[in-house]
Amino acid sequence: MLGLLDRIRVDLSTDKYYQQNFSNDGQRFLAWYLRNCYLRTPIQARDDITDGPNDKEIDAVIIDEEKRQVIIIQGKFFAGLAGCGFLYGCQTFAQKPGLGAALVQ
Repeated sequence: MLGLLDRIRVDLSTDKYYQQNFSNDGQRFLAWYLRNCYLRTPIQARDDITDGPNDKEIDAVIIDEEKRQVIIIQGKFFAGLAGCGFLYGCQTFAQKPGLGAALVQ
């Protein structure tokens, strides 16, 4: 796991995309996550991020029209713990029984 954290740190510090497009480490890590885990392009990742004031704690939204799927991501970046970044998704929440019906209404 240490190798992955080192890779994230290197990517965020050396790729100018993250420094030029995002104002804080939380957004930079979220952009990295979108690009590397969801294979979003740099433009898509920037557009997917909704993080900011009054965002209702929704930090990114991916809309996949082909799959008719919406992915909502809420991320947390912790600079402590030796500079590690952690992202917590909404997958467990979205798997709750009856949630799909509640979202459609």
